[in-house]
Amino acid sequence: MQRMCRMIGLILVGVAVATAASGATAVTRDGKTYQGRVLKRGDGTIVFEVHMYGSTFNKTFKEGDVTITEDDAPAAATTTRGKDEPAEARRPKPPAVKKYAGATYYRIPLEGMVGKTFTAALLEASLADAASREPTVVILEIDSPGGVISEVEKIGAVLHRYSEKLRLVVLAEDALSAAAIAAIAVPDVFIKPLGRIGAATAWQAGEDGMPTAIAEKFQSAWRATARSMAEMGGHEPLLAEAMIDATIALHVVKDSGRKRIRRGEGETMVTRESRLLTMTAGEAVDAGLARAKVATLDDLRGELGVESWTECEGLAVPLAEWQGKRLARAETAFKGKIAAFKTNLDSAIANDPSRSDYVVHKGGRFTPASRKKWRRLAGICTRFLTKAETNLDAAADLAEEYPGLLTDPDMIRLEQEKLGSLRKRVYAEMNRQGLGG
Repeated sequence: MQRMCRMIGLILVGVAVATAASGATAVTRDGKTYQGRVLKRGDGTIVFEVHMYGSTFNKTFKEGDVTITEDDAPAAATTTRGKDEPAEARRPKPPAVKKYAGATYYRIPLEGMVGKTFTAALLEASLADAASREPTVVILEIDSPGGVISEVEKIGAVLHRYSEKLRLVVLAEDALSAAAIAAIAVPDVFIKPLGRIGAATAWQAGEDGMPTAIAEKFQSAWRATARSMAEMGGHEPLLAEAMIDATIALHVVKDSGRKRIRRGEGETMVTRESRLLTMTAGEAVDAGLARAKVATLDDLRGELGVESWTECEGLAVPLAEWQGKRLARAETAFKGKIAAFKTNLDSAIANDPSRSDYVVHKGGRFTPASRKKWRRLAGICTRFLTKAETNLDAAADLAEEYPGLLTDPDMIRLEQEKLGSLRKRVYAEMNRQGLGG
């Protein structure tokens, strides 16, 4: 079978071809094994769909770096997905499209961290499903402390694509940081009585885990994104900028009977210098960012001028619930892998032969007992290093499938470099003859 695959690859050199491969096993040069199926070959690469952790994700290999063994059984036999997978782990399917008499509303829960449970992918799938059902209004229910700012542009692109197809409104409880900027990309924003919106400055975690400022060029780009999102929603861009830049003072002024926001002095203060803009529900309404405070969906229906409506059953609610549970399982697995990695790394370091005491002859050569001790500790150290590498590789695979798991995107890479450096040294010194080399 491998020979046949190589022959096919030679015939189709330089042409990317989607395969209809059944189940397969991919083994990399460094011994990592993946179960799944080949998706595409060509241009010197292989795209492999990996089946693990009850889900799937794609990895791209160079052809010379991996050996593929095709199985005769169907791909479903190599994965837990499908009929043998627990029902709660399966991605929900869209319910049948129903016809309703009168107005309908379609709910999309956007909760938790942006980039983890509040994602552009979830929003895209939900809005695509909503478009097939043609509800009167789609309600984006936002309750988020913020998250990854790079996800906001993706969310904005999704909202832009569907804004002409669907009537979108935001119902915000807490829309903070990245979630605040995502919310103002929609024209009609409503906010719950105890809700908040704002506080969108960008930051990164320092070495101690505490927030630190990022470079001005990144802050500048983020402010431009925020203004663009506000413009898309028809909101005052200065409000978005003041959520990011604490040096801006804003006031409300009346111009021909209409409320307008301007820098500097005015009739009603929105925010003063040295304070990042975060608004309560009442302040958001007073500043013209939110249309009204609403406590319930019935209150929202009244504000929209709809006499009565029915909830349109769709994919969004079960999809959000499934994604949350799936991420929770992944986080538990990730934490377990990282904990095991740290335990095995600590054990490897504790058995680093260079940390122990030895008896040497004149000239620095080990006694036979000390030479044996060095080799024994080196062997123990490398075994723990191998276990730690296995743990870290598993954590890296999870982080690749669930990018939101990593608060520090460089963590895996830095730990891999630390492991590699220690392993290289211990291997080089495995047969050391004395303290002098």
